[in-house]
Amino acid sequence: KAADVLAEIAGINLGIIFSEVEKLAVYVGERPEITLDDVMTMASSGQKHVFILFDALERRAAPEALSLVSEMLRDKVHPLSIVSAIASQYRTLLAVKSLLKRRMALPQLSRQLKKSPFIIEKAVKYAQRASADELEYYMEEIYHTSQQLKSSQGSPPVLMELLVAQLCRGREN
Repeated sequence: KAADVLAEIAGINLGIIFSEVEKLAVYVGERPEITLDDVMTMASSGQKHVFILFDALERRAAPEALSLVSEMLRDKVHPLSIVSAIASQYRTLLAVKSLLKRRMALPQLSRQLKKSPFIIEKAVKYAQRASADELEYYMEEIYHTSQQLKSSQGSPPVLMELLVAQLCRGREN
């Protein structure tokens, strides 16, 4: 699972992957195994926070998610980068939900979506709890926030807080 999380955090950027692996090698020293705790301890803060942020959003833990967004903004992570990362996670959930209807197994989902099995397993659990309408609603909220940020229609921290509140509250019927 440590390798899967590292792959999700680092993405496909070989420079980031090399940097993260190098930091981990120095951190673990002579120890023969890198653990999930090692990865979470040593991952670059912006990348790690996106991973933790989405987990908080999935659990609808608004105070935790708001705190993470505030910290990311203080660390100079661009608001559009945060929104883009959140959108990517919700697109994955929509794709998983769609592919589950075709009765795809986890290994097939992982290959089809080019994501690690660990990430797909988490996505499957969430996608099974959320309706397609709910996920599409979240994507609309993310899109609107993205457009507002791009056109400077409000304070970025306030827009980010509103988005987190919407995603944690869920769709009202």
